[in-house]
Amino acid sequence: MTVDLLKVRAAAQLLRTLLPVPVKGQTSPPVNDGAAPDMEVVSGCVSLTVNKVLFFSGLVGNRNDLKAKAMEEKALEVYDVIRSIRDPEKPNTLEELDVVTEKCVEVQELGEDEFLIIIKFSPTVPHCSLATLIGLCLQVKLQRCLPFKHKSTNRSTIRSEWRLPWRTPT
Repeated sequence: MTVDLLKVRAAAQLLRTLLPVPVKGQTSPPVNDGAAPDMEVVSGCVSLTVNKVLFFSGLVGNRNDLKAKAMEEKALEVYDVIRSIRDPEKPNTLEELDVVTEKCVEVQELGEDEFLIIIKFSPTVPHCSLATLIGLCLQVKLQRCLPFKHKSTNRSTIRSEWRLPWRTPT
């Protein structure tokens, strides 16, 4: 890892030496007299080289991958908070009853330090009269326990096995 950092520092030093230094009181960039290569071209080449060195050394990864990983970590943090909530009618937790699962929690970034939390929970029966109470419990628990700014939405979904049509034998 230290070798990679030395390469990065060397590339940064090279970039500093190749970029023109403005002279005090000078308002326009120095004129290219043809003796030296165009500084924009040199700067572009050095910048491309530095980016490749950083990418292949593993010091800088794909930003989308890093963001997705951070959102997954936030979703797991949210799930850890809500999984211990007890069902209003039964002595079990929402996790034990499969009302909430890891897959039902989604986190999206709204701003630099603001997140949108979407929880899709499935009551144990489709006609559950306490689904709104479960949603309220989820929201209050998130407000009390999460250390970061967030907005939350709770959606009650009916499991697919409950959507099967009832048929009478003929």
